[in-house]
Amino acid sequence: MNLEKYADSVEQFWAADADWQDQVAHALLGLASESGEVLDIIKKAHYSPRKDVMKIVNREHLSEELGDILFYLVRVARLYGIPVAEIPMGNIAKLERRYEKNEAKSEEA
Repeated sequence: MNLEKYADSVEQFWAADADWQDQVAHALLGLASESGEVLDIIKKAHYSPRKDVMKIVNREHLSEELGDILFYLVRVARLYGIPVAEIPMGNIAKLERRYEKNEAKSEEA
């Protein structure tokens, strides 16, 4: 499934008749709270007395929570009219520009 099809699927889970500002607030609160859940999973594994951190992390649970983040991220993008497929491409372009600048600074030093 591509990102735009996923975004179309996400729409079915939102109340279209809700106030726009309430939809934005709901999506942003969801994004923040799900991000906290991901942090909690990693924190518990990282600060566990066990040394095999990769084995402690429940990858299925982590994947579910990352999916929830994607769900809310897509909703925020759609509420602001940002095509979801443009987000990864724009991010890569930004990173390339940033790292070109960092490389140029390193060469000057």
